[in-house]
Amino acid sequence: RIYFVGTLNDVFDFESAISAAQNLEVDFVIAGDGPQRNDLLAKTIELPNFILPGWISAAQSYVLSKRSQLSFAPIKSRLDYEISIPNKFIDSFRLGKPMVTSLMGVSGNLLIDSQCGILYSAEDSDDLTVKLRNLFLDPKRIEFMSSNARNLYLEKFEYQKIYGELVNHLVQLARK
Repeated sequence: RIYFVGTLNDVFDFESAISAAQNLEVDFVIAGDGPQRNDLLAKTIELPNFILPGWISAAQSYVLSKRSQLSFAPIKSRLDYEISIPNKFIDSFRLGKPMVTSLMGVSGNLLIDSQCGILYSAEDSDDLTVKLRNLFLDPKRIEFMSSNARNLYLEKFEYQKIYGELVNHLVQLARK
């Protein structure tokens, strides 16, 4: 299972996921609501493995993540996202879930360098299908990427550690 939780707006491109759902025995759970929901419902009505439950609570989101192997962020190529690390990535790392995305730039490089997810080309409709098929044939790789994702979170994004380092840095700057 691969999951997404968020607002279904024009920042996201689910076409590759729809294609992959047509060709793989993998459940895509796309939780949330927004302008794209009705279009997604219409396009996937015949796909029992493309599940659109609507809005879910924080507790339901947590349970969904625990019952999934991968998190999904089909973010369109936009400069503002390519030069930053979206919250979806940090949430995924916190939960120890490998990220699947088409987003290049800072986030894509982070996934590659840290080996905690996979990148696919949104322009190649078969790329996501091929990469997911290969990934699900190698459960040890998923476990490896899961461990890397959690370790990355603890090292670079965990609030108490990062906040403490920021405070120390600011104190040192103030003393200069």
